Amino acid sequence: MMAAIAAAENGNKVTLIEQNEKLGKKLFLTGKGRCNITNACPVEELFDNIVTNPKFLYSAFYGFDNGAVVDFFNNAGLKTKIERGERVFPQSDHSSDVIKALKKQLESYGVAIMLNTKVLDFAVTRESCGVNKISSVIIQKGDRKKVRNTYGQAGACYGRSFISVNRIRRQNARQACQSRDRSQKMRTITCSVCLQRQANYGYAGTVPKKC
Repeated sequence: MMAAIAAAENGNKVTLIEQNEKLGKKLFLTGKGRCNITNACPVEELFDNIVTNPKFLYSAFYGFDNGAVVDFFNNAGLKTKIERGERVFPQSDHSSDVIKALKKQLESYGVAIMLNTKVLDFAVTRESCGVNKISSVIIQKGDRKKVRNTYGQAGACYGRSFISVNRIRRQNARQACQSRDRSQKMRTITCSVCLQRQANYGYAGTVPKKC
């Protein structure tokens, strides 16, 4: 939910896919139903409680520290309190209020929410610049499967839906093979510049395989 909010804040059209029947199902159970949001100790002390490789989290902690977490929820209308051990809880002692604050932010940024939906696979296309891009997401809602592209349009697949899913997987595999083939050809074809250079200078030996 936090990731969806951050993406929407940056002007993106966001769809949040949740396999459960409601948002924040696990969050509801944290802190014995109270939800320990964060710890109000200095950021440096947080690293002392990380068992292995605390340096890995430096950029994450300093980019969005515990103070920013508290500010985020306060701005979303959730009042917080600090208890023993610098633990931060919602003032109401109800984790459901934390979920409500997150839902409020999702709604305010127009994030579309799909409940009872599983992500089965991704369809990946290769751009001309060589970058892989997710062109669509294969999802399942109950017994019904869909291929939803990243621009928000969806085409339903009924009956032989697994064939549709497998077709996309085969297409991805073919594209990967074709990409490898093209890459191999580029390594073995001599360019016209190299051929001209050989003709001009008449040197013997192997012609460079690429410029």
